[in-house]
Amino acid sequence: MTGLVRSVRFAITTLVGPWAVFAALAFEITLMLQRDAVYLGEAMFTLRWMALAFLYLGPVIAGVAATDAARLMRPGQAELALARRRRRLTWALAWCVLPIVACHVGVFFVAVAIGGDFAPRGGWGRILLALLAQGLAIAWFGCLGSCVGRFLPPLVAGLAAAAIGFGLMLGLNSDGLGTGLFEPLVDSGASLSQIGLLFAIPALLIRISLLAVTGALLLLAPARWDGRLALPGLLGWVLGVAAFSLVVGAALLVPGDKDFVWVGANPDVCEEIGGIEFCYFHEHERGVEPWREQISHLVVSLETNGYGAVLPTRVLEWGRVANQEAVPRQVTIGSIEPGQPPDVATIASWLVYPEWCPQLLEVPSDNFMIDARLMSSSVEALMNGAEETEYFLDGSSITYPLPVEDIEAMYQRWLVCDLD
Repeated sequence: MTGLVRSVRFAITTLVGPWAVFAALAFEITLMLQRDAVYLGEAMFTLRWMALAFLYLGPVIAGVAATDAARLMRPGQAELALARRRRRLTWALAWCVLPIVACHVGVFFVAVAIGGDFAPRGGWGRILLALLAQGLAIAWFGCLGSCVGRFLPPLVAGLAAAAIGFGLMLGLNSDGLGTGLFEPLVDSGASLSQIGLLFAIPALLIRISLLAVTGALLLLAPARWDGRLALPGLLGWVLGVAAFSLVVGAALLVPGDKDFVWVGANPDVCEEIGGIEFCYFHEHERGVEPWREQISHLVVSLETNGYGAVLPTRVLEWGRVANQEAVPRQVTIGSIEPGQPPDVATIASWLVYPEWCPQLLEVPSDNFMIDARLMSSSVEALMNGAEETEYFLDGSSITYPLPVEDIEAMYQRWLVCDLD
């Protein structure tokens, strides 16, 4: 126990790496708070959202690991035997990487617990494999920094490794390449609901293997001493070039459209609101209440004023649906997210839009766009409980809502997809 305490004390007073966990924690908590991502209640979304932190977290890990490696390889340490020096470098790397991995895993499971997705779609196996891949990505950036730090002074090594890490994050994801190819280091992240998608196990296994192999190559790259300078040597160059070639080769050669499996999913929780069947995904139940209120308000506003004929019969939350048929009076709303309640204009436009008509799969006609504006503006005025007048440049004007007869006639044409 005394030896362990001494080792811990020596690490936190000598190395920079153990303190990097606080930067990682700040990155990830800040990311969690930006968009209420954890409250979407999706384990897959939360994990992919956390991957966005790697654009900055990866370079920080590389820079810190490089600084510690450079300090251990400074001229005063030159007399150390290669095996002893390598043990010190591995020890320093572990103190940098392992706390950050623990932090990353801990933040993920806390986020999932808050979101409540204890039985993710597709099972925990894929989620844990993806989490393993992210943990290996953290270790990989540490190996990159440790490799760079062996051959440069501490300050230069830290800056160089961080710059290389940032360049790799920008250049080796699909957005950076502009080709949609495989992302060898880390998934580029997500900002939309992931329901209907699953991680593809083959792609995860490729990424895990690639990170493990190339990280080991970087870690094993030896240094040889030339006077008071550490140089890569032939084997060091071979291992470094091999690691770089494998990573870049994977980005260019592995198909990037196989990262995920499209399985589709239909909203699985339904309830009735004023005669309208409202269906949504159970993962998003925390954000449903504002939609209930707005749909109820829509029903009351239209029926009270005699416009009930234009109400839908079924409202579905948007998703990557499986085998959903186009049915008149069935409409789709956006993905439900906590903290972002729908406004009246959005409700008015979505809930009377004739999405069942095949013509709307293409660019709609000008006549339909005019009618759709008249319809949504009338519904919006009814929900706001006041007449609204729109004035035009030619001096004319129009007052919403339009007469009941005009609105009903328009909607009856839409029911049979007469949009012109």
